[in-house]
Amino acid sequence: LYLNGRLLAEATSISVKVTSNDQLVKTLHKGTAGFADGAGEGSGTIESAIPRKGYEVDFVNAVANKVTFKIVVLSGGRRQQTWARITDASWETKVDATTLITANWIGAMPDSKGG
Repeated sequence: LYLNGRLLAEATSISVKVTSNDQLVKTLHKGTAGFADGAGEGSGTIESAIPRKGYEVDFVNAVANKVTFKIVVLSGGRRQQTWARITDASWETKVDATTLITANWIGAMPDSKGG
């Protein structure tokens, strides 16, 4: 997982969802007549540990300042790349547990490239 070219070494998980947003076209005569192409998008969640020295990426600041990131995820021998914004961030601190921050993002349909 990379944000703006920087490896997120403290990330513990990422989930990614791609959505076509296609619309089913229905007509009186034909019934289901096909599809209208939608504006595709990507979205997901990044979970990251918060080291004592501070945030690896300040997701709270990114939400407040509407920062757009280039997100690259390596998966299945492919690089999924998109431009996205962190839309919200949350964290919880507990005794005897790792402090994690969770950031949700939404952006353009990822572009899939080899290796």
